[in-house]
Amino acid sequence: MNDNPLTSDGSSGEGDNFEFSCELIARTTYILKVFSWNNETMDYTLQIVPPEPVDLTYLDEHGDQQSEENYTVIDSATTAWESGWYAAEGEVNLSDRVTVTGDVNLVLKNGAVLTAAKGVGIPAGASLTIYGQTNTEAAMGQLIATSDNYYSDGIGRTNGEDGVGAITIVGGKINATGKNSGAGIAGYETAILGGVVTALGGSSGGAGIGGGNQSYPSAVTISGGNVTATGGIGAAGIGCGSFSWNSSASSVVTITGGNVTALGTCENGVYKCAGICTGKRGTERAAIRLNWTALTDSVTLNGTHGNLVLAAPFVSGGSPVTEASLTDISSRMTITPLYRYETHCDLRIRRQYIRYHSGCGKQPGFPPRRSDKGRSQLPVLVRGQR
Repeated sequence: MNDNPLTSDGSSGEGDNFEFSCELIARTTYILKVFSWNNETMDYTLQIVPPEPVDLTYLDEHGDQQSEENYTVIDSATTAWESGWYAAEGEVNLSDRVTVTGDVNLVLKNGAVLTAAKGVGIPAGASLTIYGQTNTEAAMGQLIATSDNYYSDGIGRTNGEDGVGAITIVGGKINATGKNSGAGIAGYETAILGGVVTALGGSSGGAGIGGGNQSYPSAVTISGGNVTATGGIGAAGIGCGSFSWNSSASSVVTITGGNVTALGTCENGVYKCAGICTGKRGTERAAIRLNWTALTDSVTLNGTHGNLVLAAPFVSGGSPVTEASLTDISSRMTITPLYRYETHCDLRIRRQYIRYHSGCGKQPGFPPRRSDKGRSQLPVLVRGQR
């Protein structure tokens, strides 16, 4: 046994030159081959130290950092995603359509660009949850999913199949485009909690987020993030695909936060084109629930088609928003809350207790309100500063 160590330049302590190659078999298994230039058989004692596994970090729905030890790093051949955790890092191009089976969690690492050239299919019973590692848009990892089939969604149904699984977007940057009749994003239930989401329906009537042409609308819930959803011709930005306006089924659309732009696309005024649509006929239409109080959040849309439920007072351009104004698909409007919730504190001034808003009256434009002693530190409904 020759115990002379190999130096970093590939030679032994005696000056013998060697050629060696290393083949990665798995994350922690290596094969090292060593040959001398004259093909003599020489034995060396070698120690291979694999790198320590690094946990996968991500931000959860509360913005807190979590980690996962067991995960698969996606490469160009990873198109069958089964139950478990997956990480996208660097630039990866997937030439085949991705198929999701079971409950799949995808983390888009900072700076990653994962391109699914034929989109992502999520059959009934499966689910896809997407996470990011940062809330800074410029650093977010990105998923680009584009359908290449007439009836397939960017993320969702494949070939117009009846069933589709659930989609949850917690973070990351998502760009999803349907082809022809396909929607940009279409889950049986689609929930967007954060991230930056851009969804474009197929040109022949797919919704940005919701249903494809002649398919049932999907239940959509948005509670955060920046969302832009644009429908194809005759389709809503969120909700109905073309020819689904009077379908026999409908699904609820609920928005409780975030900055949302939902635009339907008209053609010469022939097709309906509401920004948000829940489908079904007449009074059986499902609800469009708008309920948020953060003044920094807003919804921009060109009309609605469904049973409106305004759970808070809203304004657009300084004017109160009414059901009639929201059903007008001829104009585009941005709506924000009329009020916001604040905490307050009480100050004793000349034997009277005066209620002020958080900051104890230091916020300009918010007049003090009287209150009784002992009722301080309670939530109070406050007119927003416009």
